[in-house]
Order: sequence, then structure tokens, then C-alpha cells
Amino acid sequence: MKHRFTVSEKDSEVQFHRVSQDLLTHNPKQGVNYWGGAEYPTMLIWAGRIYDFLRVLEGVVGHYPARMQSYLVGYTSGWNGAEVNARLLTDAPANDGKTRLLSSGSGILSGAGWGRCEIEYDDATGQVYWIFPGGTAIGLAARQEGRRDKPACPFVAGFVAGWTNRSLGMKIEFQESKCVSMGDPKCIFESVEFLRPKAE
Repeated sequence: MKHRFTVSEKDSEVQFHRVSQDLLTHNPKQGVNYWGGAEYPTMLIWAGRIYDFLRVLEGVVGHYPARMQSYLVGYTSGWNGAEVNARLLTDAPANDGKTRLLSSGSGILSGAGWGRCEIEYDDATGQVYWIFPGGTAIGLAARQEGRRDKPACPFVAGFVAGWTNRSLGMKIEFQESKCVSMGDPKCIFESVEFLRPKAE
């Protein structure tokens, strides 16, 4: 069965209030925010700074090591985000809650300001796409620096991999096949065969 999850502009506004206000608590003693009851501190950061981590590392170690570092940090963030969100979902879980948890990722990313996205999932083939029709916030920030030859969003690719794998109990990776920083009209992340050597 093919599933498609979208967030309308109106839903995006609702998710902004839920994700960026209702689920955010402030500890005034620490001056630190926490999200969704997670023990990890949460802070607001410009998307351009996330892009800078990639750009600076590319200059130091090259594109592929920089991409992998960014991807792995994003992966942990996506996995942990899905883990926290799994505790927040209160509606009746269909398909053991896996598809519901996957679908909630689009609202979380939109509400957090990462970009409005659609998720397409074919449970027969296991193929998954995360599509950002207007681009990701990181891709848009990178585009301001000038056109790139390689995608600017390995952090997001890692994030959607972590979220998808935690949600569906899979082991897949994602590549960004389109990126607004390269002149494409949207950012598209598609599931691919495992890119790294598998542990034996």
C-alpha cells in the first residue's frame, strides 16, 4: 500500500504553535529550553549555521567526510526526535503505530521551521521519499551563499533516515537527489540501499 502524508500551509501554522510553543518548556534557572519532555536541552539556531558546519568541514576534510559527519549527527537527531514523538502520540496506533509515527515527522519538521514536507511511503517496496516543495531551511540558507555542485542538506538526509528507521523499524539510508542550493525547485530525499559497509 502506498501512503502519502502532507502538511498544508494551515496545518504548518498549527504545527508551529504545537512544536515551537506548546511542546517547548523553559527552565529559567538554567536559561535553557526542553522539548517534548526530552532530557536534552533544545535551542534555536539559524539554518545557515547548520550549513556552515558542512561548509567549513568540506574545506578542512573534503566533501565526503564532511557529508558523513553531518549525516550521522542528523541521524541521531532524527532517531531521538522520533523516539520522543512516539511518547507524545496519543491516538490509536495503526500498523503498530509505525506508519503514524512516520507521518508525524512532516508536521514536526514544518512546525520546527525546517520546511514543509510530504512523505511518500510504499510499504510493499519499502521505498520512502521526503519531499520539501519549497526546499529545506538549510538548503535555502545555502542557496544564499551561492549555487552548489553537491547537495547542502546531509544533516536533513540523516535526520529523515533516523526518523524513518525508528518509525518503521528499518535499516535504510537516504540521499538528497534534488536540492534548492543546486538550483532545483525543491529538496528531495529518497531511500537507498545501505551506503556504508554493513557490519558482519
